[in-house]
Amino acid sequence: MDQRSDEWFAARCGRITASRFKSVLAKTKSGASASRETYKWQIVAERLTGKVAESYTNSAMRWGTEQEAYALAAYEWQTDKTVATAGFIPMGDYAGCSPDGLFGETQGLEIKCPFNSAVHLQTIDSNKMPAEHKPQVQGCMIVTERTSWDFVSFDPRMPQNLKLFVTTVELDLDYVDQLKVSIEQFNDECAELIAKLNPT
Repeated sequence: MDQRSDEWFAARCGRITASRFKSVLAKTKSGASASRETYKWQIVAERLTGKVAESYTNSAMRWGTEQEAYALAAYEWQTDKTVATAGFIPMGDYAGCSPDGLFGETQGLEIKCPFNSAVHLQTIDSNKMPAEHKPQVQGCMIVTERTSWDFVSFDPRMPQNLKLFVTTVELDLDYVDQLKVSIEQFNDECAELIAKLNPT
């Protein structure tokens, strides 16, 4: 299925997605964060209604979506790899991910096209994937059962030698074990809320 198609949205409905695993992990010293609670109620609502929640988009999100195809082409040209597109890949009946690409038997791809060029340059300077993307990338490896993921940052506004950044992220077994527990706990919390609100 094509990403962002009606079929894709339907497949994601009520499922905890890798792009939101960061929200699942979001906690403060006093407990769950506002983003975690908001996302939990979104999942509960989707499961009860069978309807996907309206998604918010802004200029930065639209920019990322528009540039993704160019980033993929630049990545394939630089690495000489052929990437297969992927729709939504489920994990059980409660979670899943939408990889930006899959290649080989054990590898996948995550593309980011920052609206703010400074973010792209900071990634190049650090020579590593920003920590904020770790839940999504490691989560994609959980769902797809793959062991490495190429992270791409792309900015077409940069000079040619600075347009594309690529780094390979390996599966972190300790981290994904903890992430799995967090996802399952989050799913249990959603199920408990549904049972409380709509007992059968």
